[in-house]
Amino acid sequence: NRGSIVLKEYLIYVHVGEEISPSEYLEEVVDNEGNTIPLESVIITKQVDTSKPGTGQFRYEIKDKNGNVAANTFLAVIVTE
Repeated sequence: NRGSIVLKEYLIYVHVGEEISPSEYLEEVVDNEGNTIPLESVIITKQVDTSKPGTGQFRYEIKDKNGNVAANTFLAVIVTE
């Protein structure tokens, strides 16, 4: 039984230099026992460079009490001129 991370969107378009707040896209996070957990518990890794056009992503993950990844998902980001 795995946890889940639900995002409001899974693909966004931004302009070069635009700031992104990845936590705003979190909708719901559930652990592997079905309990809703605080959004602050999600580890967000930025894998996008908004200083130039291109593509990238944010990785969202939660870990179980043993430190293993319980759930993860990605928000794809397309940076345009």
